Amino acid sequence: MVADFSLTDLSGSEIRLEDLKGKPILINFWASWCVPCREEMPLLEKYFKKYPLGIQMVAVNDGESEAVVRAFADELDLSFPILLDPQSEISRQYNVLGLPSTFFIDEGGILKFQHTGILTEEQLLKYLNELGIPSS
Repeated sequence: MVADFSLTDLSGSEIRLEDLKGKPILINFWASWCVPCREEMPLLEKYFKKYPLGIQMVAVNDGESEAVVRAFADELDLSFPILLDPQSEISRQYNVLGLPSTFFIDEGGILKFQHTGILTEEQLLKYLNELGIPSS
């Protein structure tokens, strides 16, 4: 089981990881200054929109202010939940060593895969398939 956490999203709502269980979960750790993170976000957005009922997706910002995070999310027109981790507590809890880092968790809350670095579309589809999400 992955460690539970609770963070605030850009709308001020508290999101608790435990509440997302029941579907596969993708957690992406990122920062606005991270060039690969910026390149990867449109791909994550594409698959969030493609599988709205199939996967829970959250992006945890690592250590930046709400204003910086909001500007980034607005610029890229992101629609999945962006969570604020201003003190990088959750990043440390998850032992994130590089950005972007993506965790793939099954519907029961078990970590299945951890990917450090930018995801290609092929890699993302492979991980999603392994979680039972078809690539149709």
